[in-house]
Amino acid sequence: MHVIDFSKYLRLPSLPMVAIEIVKLFHDPHSSNQALIAIVRKDPAIVVRLLKTANSSRYGSRNQVTDLMRAVNMLGRATTASLVLSFSLARQSMEASGYLEYFRQLWLRSFVQATAAEVLAAQFGSPAFLGDCYTTNLLAGLGKLALLRAEPEKYVQILKTAAEKNAPLTRIEQEVLGFTNCTLSSLLLQQMGLPERCHNAIRGISDPFITDSEADAKTSPLVQITRVADATASLICDDAVAVAIVELRGTFGELKLPKLFSLEQLIDQVKQQLESSANMFDINPPKMPSASDVLQDALDQLSRYAIMVNDVEQAVDVPSELLEENGRLKRRVTDLLQDEDLWNQS
Repeated sequence: MHVIDFSKYLRLPSLPMVAIEIVKLFHDPHSSNQALIAIVRKDPAIVVRLLKTANSSRYGSRNQVTDLMRAVNMLGRATTASLVLSFSLARQSMEASGYLEYFRQLWLRSFVQATAAEVLAAQFGSPAFLGDCYTTNLLAGLGKLALLRAEPEKYVQILKTAAEKNAPLTRIEQEVLGFTNCTLSSLLLQQMGLPERCHNAIRGISDPFITDSEADAKTSPLVQITRVADATASLICDDAVAVAIVELRGTFGELKLPKLFSLEQLIDQVKQQLESSANMFDINPPKMPSASDVLQDALDQLSRYAIMVNDVEQAVDVPSELLEENGRLKRRVTDLLQDEDLWNQS
C-alpha cells in the first residue's frame, strides 16, 4: 500500500499564531475571558474589527462599545473565537498571490459552510455546540488552502477538472492525489490541538463510516451538521450542484432537528447571514437567488443528467456519484426528482 507523505502540507503556517492560540484556548474548559483578551490584544487589527462588530447592527448594543472586555463579554467566548478565526482567514484570503482569486473562492466557501453549520446548530440552543459547529466548519477547508499553497499549479488543475466535469472535488482529489482535502484538514486540526470530535467531523465529510454517537445524535450531532453544511456550501458555491442536491437531501434527511425546519429555510437563512456579514468579513458573496430558485437549478441539472444517462454517448459525462453499478440513475435520485414535497420536512 502506497504511504502518502503529508509533511510538505503540514509544515505550512495555515493560520496566524493568534488564531491558533484562540482555537486552543476556546476548547480549553478552564480558560477565561481574560486569557482570550490577552491573546486578541496581540493583533490590534483584530481588536479594531471586534469592536466594530460589537457595534454593528448584527451584534450591537444600545450603547457604544469601546472596551475589548465589554465586547467579549457581550459577544461571548464562542462568538469571539469564531470571529477571530473568521477575520484571520479573511485576511489570509487577501494575500497578494498569482492565485488570489482561488484563495478568495476557498475562503468564501469556508464561510458559507460555517454559516450553514451555525444556522443548523442554533436549532439546538447550545452556545458551546454552536461554537463547535462554526469553528469546525470554518476550518474544514484548511486542507484546500494548504494544497493551494504547497502545489498551486497542480491543485488549480484539480479545481478546474472538478468544475469542468461537474464532479465533487473530493473525488478528483482522491483520483489525483490519493487523499482528499478533508483528510488533510483533519490532520492540520490535530496538529493545532483541536478536540477529536472536530477533526473527526471533518473526516466524516468524505468518510460515510464516521458517525455521531447515539447520545450526540440527539443533542449535538457535529458529524451530521458538518455533512449538511458541506453539502449546502457545495450547492451554493460549487459547480456540481446535481451531486450536491442529492447529498444535501440525504444528509439533511438524517439530521433530527428539535423543531420543524426545511431546506428552503436553511438556504434562505444562510443567504440572509451572508448578505448581512459581507462587509464585516471581507467577502463578496454571489448575488444568490431565492432558496427555491437555488434548489430548482440543482434539480434542473439533475434532470438533464437523467436524460443523458439514456444516451450512450452522453452517459459518460454523468457524474458517477449519481449512478448505480449498472449505469442507471440511483433510486434515490429518481425519487428526488419525483418528490413534489421535497423540501418541506423537519
